[in-house]
Amino acid sequence: MSADTWTVRRAPDWRLLTGLAAVLVGAEVYLLGAGRVQQDAVARRPGSFVVGEVSGDIAISQTMTASIVGLDRVTLWPVAETASEGPLVFRLYDVTPLGPPEFVFGTNVSVDHLAEDQPLVIGVPRLARSAGRRYRIDLSVPDASPGRGLSFWMHEGDGYPLGELAVNGRTQPADLLFTLRAEDLSAWARMVRRLNDGASLVPGPLAMLVLLMLANVCVVAGVERMVAGGFDAGEGTGLSE
Repeated sequence: MSADTWTVRRAPDWRLLTGLAAVLVGAEVYLLGAGRVQQDAVARRPGSFVVGEVSGDIAISQTMTASIVGLDRVTLWPVAETASEGPLVFRLYDVTPLGPPEFVFGTNVSVDHLAEDQPLVIGVPRLARSAGRRYRIDLSVPDASPGRGLSFWMHEGDGYPLGELAVNGRTQPADLLFTLRAEDLSAWARMVRRLNDGASLVPGPLAMLVLLMLANVCVVAGVERMVAGGFDAGEGTGLSE
């Protein structure tokens, strides 16, 4: 007489599944968390003040060094005692290389709508290679008569060593309050943009690719393991007479 033979179901390797889950979670957290806001700034703090008036022949310039990639916005804090006459003339120059400044972007910004203490955000064409570059912004309101121009928030002292303020070319012991910002991007979007800009991979996107490749390998290995180990005919036992 022979008895039925049966096979024994073997449980999946939970260590492998746990490792797979950890890699996938790590990759997702990296993708979701890597695209934080990027910005450089001289922020308002105790000691900041409003001074001067930009109007007519009076113009101010502020140099600054960007640490962010993809600079696309400049924020300033102007103050208008009365409605300003004429637009704010904004000019952006790259002053990194030796020689004359390189013009980057310019626009005339209407400021007659500004409320008290309202930030002024000026969009600029995205500067893909802005990190490490030194820029200068020139501000003027040439159409304004005295008393109808703009003042700006500033901070006195040498708290910002990466740039300087000048009024009609004369260096001042203060700096404009400003913020340089870059668009919020995921790690994947930043990598694609850098590739499109012709730049080489940086450690962030490269680490992301390694995580994704490792996750893919773990998925394949885990599926093969479960398929091959779910039922193992070689581990059956039988009874025979």
